[in-house]
Amino acid sequence: MESRPWHRCYEPQVPSSLDYVDITLPAIFERSAERYRDRPAIAFWNNCLNYTQLKDQIDRLATGMTELGVTKGERIAISLLNLPQAVIAYYAALKLGAQVVVTDPLNTAREISEQWAKAGVRFAVVLDFLFENRIRPMTDQLPVKHYIVASIPEYMRFPINWLAPLKLRRNQPPLIARVEPRPDIHFFRKLVRSYQANPPTVEVEMDDIAMLLFTGGTTGVPKAAMLTHRNMSVNVQQLAAWFRADPGRERLLTCLPLFHSYGITVSMLFPTYIGALMVLALNARDPSVLVQAIVKHKVTILPAVPTMYLGICQQAKKRRLDLSTIKACVSGSAPLSEDLLQEFEQLTGGRISEGFGLTETSPLTHANPIYGKNKVGTIGVPFPDTEARIVDLDTGKDLHVVILKGDGDE
Repeated sequence: MESRPWHRCYEPQVPSSLDYVDITLPAIFERSAERYRDRPAIAFWNNCLNYTQLKDQIDRLATGMTELGVTKGERIAISLLNLPQAVIAYYAALKLGAQVVVTDPLNTAREISEQWAKAGVRFAVVLDFLFENRIRPMTDQLPVKHYIVASIPEYMRFPINWLAPLKLRRNQPPLIARVEPRPDIHFFRKLVRSYQANPPTVEVEMDDIAMLLFTGGTTGVPKAAMLTHRNMSVNVQQLAAWFRADPGRERLLTCLPLFHSYGITVSMLFPTYIGALMVLALNARDPSVLVQAIVKHKVTILPAVPTMYLGICQQAKKRRLDLSTIKACVSGSAPLSEDLLQEFEQLTGGRISEGFGLTETSPLTHANPIYGKNKVGTIGVPFPDTEARIVDLDTGKDLHVVILKGDGDE
């Protein structure tokens, strides 16, 4: 692309234009599973799956989905928290050429009904308590033919998988429920175990729709943004160039929700692309859980939001924890104060890059350089191959970008 003023702000190792590889999302996972076979892929409580084991789970679920009737172009709703089942379900559905309808588990029954009806969802992967509390009473009004029901403890190992249900039942509202069997209900772990890893080969194209994410901004009626494999693959490749990560060796804390575009791209697709370990944080609102995961797994990359950074700082100082493994962070969704940024960077030695994006752009479009000039309180500069305009709201005319030089700063 043509030279732009913001290209001067790029770090020397980051090009203004990339040589993109035409690689779909399932192909990205397949490549990493081949390259990093024995490297850890997912850590969740006291369980860890390497890339070979994760691929086996994905292929088994994809085979099971095929037996249920999933074919290319089908729309599958996934409404899960940050669990191994979420990663497995996303990649199994994408492998079959299905379109994932991302659903927030916190949505009301009415929101779920409206979104699934608009999207024409015929298959859904949901949590047991969500099914019992919100979905079961309205199954007659939904277009869904088959439900795959997951439970939080099923990918934990003994003894936590025995103890967790007791705590989950005491939560208000309870985060676990007994689901009575029905012909249209299939239990996640049982379905995975019932099939060999022998899914059909499906030709998935770069311009096929990968995901539908409902978004209404802050005030609008939610509409489904249709994101193709190309949209998301390109954004992931831009992230990899921006972060200059060490393939196969990074450890990323997946605390952003995997039902949000920021979390999906930065906390699931990006670590898969670079063969990183995803440390799944189920309760990201508890900063003690986050710092414990950072210390235990020696996290190197941390995508988060300002409230998480604040909680991590408070916990680390209170408990005198060493978080020096953190190298690079990205912050979005809300402004990050200069005081908090400086406190976190002094505490960890890592660098925080504030960024900006939209669900419709899959999502990141701007960010501050990781190790270069960081202008606190700004969204940074456009990513490689990204055009941006600054428009006067009153006149509708474009404003010109001017980079002032005087004291050596830009």
